[in-house]
Order: sequence, then C-alpha cells, then structure tokens
Amino acid sequence: MELKGQYLSLEQMILFTISIVIMVMIYYSFSLLTEDVGESIAKDQMEEVSEVVIAGLYTTFNSYENGVEYRRIEIDIPKEISGEMYKVNIMDRNKIRVYGDGGPEIQQAMGGISDEIHIKMDEGFMTGVTSRKGKIFIELDSNVIKVGR
Repeated sequence: MELKGQYLSLEQMILFTISIVIMVMIYYSFSLLTEDVGESIAKDQMEEVSEVVIAGLYTTFNSYENGVEYRRIEIDIPKEISGEMYKVNIMDRNKIRVYGDGGPEIQQAMGGISDEIHIKMDEGFMTGVTSRKGKIFIELDSNVIKVGR
C-alpha cells in the first residue's frame, strides 16, 4: 500500500513538471511571435513616415518648379514608433533613412527631383531629425531644400 501512495506522488510531480515545461514553451513561442509582429509593425510605420517626408519634399520641389523662391512647410510625424523615438535623415540626394536606436531601419529612394535642387539636412541636424517634437520642417531657399526641425 505504501508503494501505491509513492507512485501517486511521483506521478503528480511528473505531471506538474510536464505542465510547467509546456507553459514555458507556450510563453516562449508567443514572445517570439510578438517580437516579430512588433518589428514588422515598426517597419511599416517607418515606411509611412518616410513616405510623408518624401511627399513634403515633392511639394517643396513643385514650389521651386513654379518659381517660388522661399517656402517652408511643417509636417506632423508620430513622436514614437513602437514606444521608441526615431530619427529621419536624408542620406544623399535621393535617399531617406528612418531609424531607431538599435531597432529596425528603413531606407527609401526618392526620384524625380531635378539635379538643380540640392537636398540636405539643416546644419543642426546632420545626423538626423529626432521625432521628439512630432514635427519636421522642409524649407526651400532658392535652389536648396533643407530638412530639419
């Protein structure tokens, strides 16, 4: 009779251990899935930000094409993407980069802007404009388009 009780206790401990292992595996699976989905959503949001900034650049360029000497537009951007601040940077004449600290990064090409126009970052924002204020400006001054805050 005593062996029956020991077997029952051993059986319950093994079942408990198995259930703990299963719960840990489920938790690990869901955390990996959540991380992948979160990164995908962050990249999509960064793409949207880059498209909004590119649209602002095209609007400013069209002003130049229409003979306007000076124009400044302000664009609202989200302050955070996936709970993190990020930066917007013009890498060269035809590339925009949106990136977070150690997180995902998006680089998107711009086309259709004349070689007569120089696109550059404002002097105080050579490494990029942070999203802290939720705004970014695009300024046309003669034949130079500056991006800053």
